Amino acid sequence: EFADLFSRTLAPIMGLVYASFYLFNKDKSTLKRIGGYGGDKMTPHMQTFAHGEGLVSQVLKEQKSITVSLSEEEPFEVITGLGRIQLRTPIISPIKNRYRTLAVLEIASITSFDEQQILFYNTLLPLITEKFQILTGNVATQTLLDKTQAQSLALATSSQQLEVRQGELEKINKKLEEQTSHLE
Repeated sequence: EFADLFSRTLAPIMGLVYASFYLFNKDKSTLKRIGGYGGDKMTPHMQTFAHGEGLVSQVLKEQKSITVSLSEEEPFEVITGLGRIQLRTPIISPIKNRYRTLAVLEIASITSFDEQQILFYNTLLPLITEKFQILTGNVATQTLLDKTQAQSLALATSSQQLEVRQGELEKINKKLEEQTSHLE
């Protein structure tokens, strides 16, 4: 949701016609597209990248943004109701904190980005990192809370089962005591 909302907000400001957020899977072996802007099933973009695959992976290796200027002869295209729109300047950037890359952001426009747009984008990247860290923390907290609640429910069920068994054992003990006292 964050990726889609952020991309929709950034699109009119930067003149974007395409954006994709890629996030690591659990074992950090691949980056998966989690959302964006302007991409659909007909747009020939990849949904996942393994280490060493494509420019998205190259950004991880270099730990810096990569800007590509596409020629009119070999454009990347986004499909719209009006037809195909040719993109000119994709920028692929790591969303990283001091210690590691959290995600990769890929954006593109039909025109080249001007200096002011590039400055705005570069100023925005650290803010995106903060939001991703908060979001990741919130997701981890929610996951932990869900797990704790499930464990608590399982513990309560086990506790109830133990109480029932204890009652049954007490009844059996009482019967055994009665039988023992009758035998004496």
